[in-house]
Amino acid sequence: MGILDHVRKEHLPASNAQVFTDEEVINLEQDFIDTYLTGDTSPLHILLRIYRRFWRELLISMFFYFLKTSPVLALPIVTSNIINIVTYQAQQSDVVGNLLINVGVMVGLLLLNIPTHMLYIRYHSMVVRRVEAGLRGAMVRKLQQLSITFHKEMQSGRIQSKLMRDVETVQALSDQIFSNIPGVVINMITALAVV
Repeated sequence: MGILDHVRKEHLPASNAQVFTDEEVINLEQDFIDTYLTGDTSPLHILLRIYRRFWRELLISMFFYFLKTSPVLALPIVTSNIINIVTYQAQQSDVVGNLLINVGVMVGLLLLNIPTHMLYIRYHSMVVRRVEAGLRGAMVRKLQQLSITFHKEMQSGRIQSKLMRDVETVQALSDQIFSNIPGVVINMITALAVV
C-alpha cells in the first residue's frame, strides 16, 4: 500500500458519516421554511437569511479568497519595482539584491496561492453544500406535509426537476454573490489604491 493510498483512506469520510445531526437538520429546515414564510421578495435578502447560520465559515472563505488573490494584487507593484530597478540601476548600489527581493516576494505569493485556494474552496463548498442539503431537506419535509391528492395529481418527475432547479438556482446565486462579487470589489479597491 503506497503513501497516497494511506492518505486517501484517512481523509475519506465514513459511509455512514452525517453532515448534520438530526437536531441541526430540523433547526436548519425550520430556518429555511421561516425564511420563505417571511414574505420577503428580494432574492438577496432571502439568500442572506438562508446563509445566516454560516457567516463565520463564509468570512473565513473570504479571508482565504483575499490571500488567494494576493499575487494578482501585488503583481503591478512588483512589476513597477522591477522596472524601476532595471531602469535606474546606475543610481542603486544593490541591483541584484533588490531584484531578488521582488522576485522572492512574487514567488512566495504564488506558492501561497495553492494552499489558500484549497482552503477557500473547502470552506466555500462546505457552506454551499450544507445549505443545499438543508434546502432539499426543507423541501422534502414540506412535500411530505402535502395532501395525498396533491401527490396523486402531480407527476413525481415534475416535482423532482423543480426541486433540483430551485436548489441549483440558489447555488448559482450563491456562487455569484460569494465568489465573483468579492473578486470585483477587491480588484476595484486595488486599482483605486494603486492609482
